[in-house]
Amino acid sequence: MTQNELAGLLGVSSGHLSRLINGRRCPSPSMRRRLMDVLGCSEFDDLFVVVVCDE
Repeated sequence: MTQNELAGLLGVSSGHLSRLINGRRCPSPSMRRRLMDVLGCSEFDDLFVVVVCDE
């Protein structure tokens, strides 16, 4: 599946998906669920690494 195809299945632009993939945007809860559903993942951690940053 290409990035453009995945973006289409998710209902977002390929640019928005690129920003999610590259860590420049954080996925909303509904986007996390759509990603998990489309990609067949049961855990969000299968898709992304969660990094906690000190402020």
